[in-house]
Amino acid sequence: GPDSLSYFRYPESGAIADLPVHHGMLLPLVLRGLVVFGMSLSTAVVLVNALSALLIAVTSYALMRRGHRDGSRLVAFAVSVVGVMGLPFLESHAYAMSEPIFLALVFCGSWCLIRALDTTSFRMFLLASLLFGLSCLARYAGVVWIFTGTCLALVFIQPIRRGLGAAVIFGSVGMIPLVGALAWNRLTSGTSTNRTLNLEPISTDTIQEGLATITSWFIPYRIILEYPSLPWL
Repeated sequence: GPDSLSYFRYPESGAIADLPVHHGMLLPLVLRGLVVFGMSLSTAVVLVNALSALLIAVTSYALMRRGHRDGSRLVAFAVSVVGVMGLPFLESHAYAMSEPIFLALVFCGSWCLIRALDTTSFRMFLLASLLFGLSCLARYAGVVWIFTGTCLALVFIQPIRRGLGAAVIFGSVGMIPLVGALAWNRLTSGTSTNRTLNLEPISTDTIQEGLATITSWFIPYRIILEYPSLPWL
């Protein structure tokens, strides 16, 4: 796809002008680093995807073991393996896409954040913030995890003043990579996000479709087709 092609330009040329604008620049930077060390581009893509899948599997296993310390290790291992064998997961790891490295950063960041809250480790706290921040350079959705970590700091770190300070630090550190990326977009293209803010109210048809979908979880869909007003009830 167009995104994959844009990810290939910078690793091959090394020209700053070929860095992607308005979408993930982390993958091209990582690939470029591997190419500089003498690796072919195709091999670099395979290596990044393989390491990302390994990190996701290991951290998902660690998260399950941490949540269920008395549970079976074999079950936790099986669930983590099955998770990375899902078709959408395998498809995303079969191409040069930003999803694998994004998911790896999110999983690792989640593990670091949970460990930081459990052990009050400031190093792990900063590492989680940095990992979530780097995930924003792969996909902008990473900002949700920065927000989540900030909220968790407010809720679980006591007293309130200490939690507020930790939340400010977490959010500030996590936003540094994203702010840098937005500044780069602004300098190279004249706009930070290439997006406009428009108010688009949800239409009645969309609400109807959503209600019909939810209702179909409990009532056979053929009944909904016969009584279209049923979801509104």
